[in-house]
Amino acid sequence: MEDKKALAWIRRVASIALMLCFVLPLSTCAQKADPADTAKAALQPPSTLHGFDLVKQGWNDLGAGKTADGIAMLFAVFAVFFRPAAVLVLGARMHAACCLLASPASAFLLNSWVFWFSTRAEIGGLLAVACWALLFCSSGATLFRQWRDGRLFRRRVDSVA
Repeated sequence: MEDKKALAWIRRVASIALMLCFVLPLSTCAQKADPADTAKAALQPPSTLHGFDLVKQGWNDLGAGKTADGIAMLFAVFAVFFRPAAVLVLGARMHAACCLLASPASAFLLNSWVFWFSTRAEIGGLLAVACWALLFCSSGATLFRQWRDGRLFRRRVDSVA
C-alpha cells in the first residue's frame, strides 16, 4: 500500500509543479550576430521563452484570423502544463492512463520549446521535462502494478440488493 500512495503522491507533486513551470522561464534564445551589422547585434539581448508567452502567441494568432494555429497553440500549452493537474480528480487508473498516453506528445512539444529551438534551457524547462519524466514513470508503474494484480481491466460492479 505504501508504494501505491508514494506513486500517487509523486504524480500529484509533478502535476502541480508543471503548473508552476508555466510562469518560469523555459529557454533562452540568442540571435546570432550579423557580421556586417555589429551595432544591431549588440543591441539585441537574448530572448527568454515562458509558457505565458506561448499563450500570448496563440491568442495573437486567434486575433489575426489564424484560428487553427491559435487553437493548436493554446491546446498545446494546456496539454503540457495543465492537463496532468486537471485529471487529478480522476481515479489512479485513469490519471495514470491519461498521463502515460499524453507523454509522447508533451515530450515532443517540451523538447521543441526547451532544447531544439533555443540556445540554452532554463530552470522552468528542465523542471517541466523532469516532471513529465516522473509522470511517465509513475504512471507506467501504476498501470503495471494494476495489470499484475489483475485490477487493470476489472470493472466495478455495484451489487444490487
